[in-house]
Amino acid sequence: MDGGGKDVHYLFAEKDVLKCRILNLNNQINTLRDSTSTFIQEIIAGLRTTNFELQSNIGVGNLENEKLLKDIHELRSSQCAIKTIDDNSCILLQIAANEEEIIKLRGCIGGFQAQLALYACKG
Repeated sequence: MDGGGKDVHYLFAEKDVLKCRILNLNNQINTLRDSTSTFIQEIIAGLRTTNFELQSNIGVGNLENEKLLKDIHELRSSQCAIKTIDDNSCILLQIAANEEEIIKLRGCIGGFQAQLALYACKG
């Protein structure tokens, strides 16, 4: 029985050691879980910030795009206005090679139309 008592005592001691290991492992798991949770929260916060910045940049880009589309529409309208100048004026503008010659033609064409033509030649 003495040998059996030692075995029981040894088994209880081993049981206590295993309980301590289990507690230590549970503490490590909880610590790892907490640090992982904190890390994930930081990543999510970074993603939200980046997402907000991207949405802001997209908004600015959309506004710039709308402005460019409006400018293109206005330029097309101006181009149509230039094409409506009578045939003689168009021939004179085609002969004019530079800004000075176009300015000389103002009397023949009219100031506003000459300015449009000058813009079209420079464009």
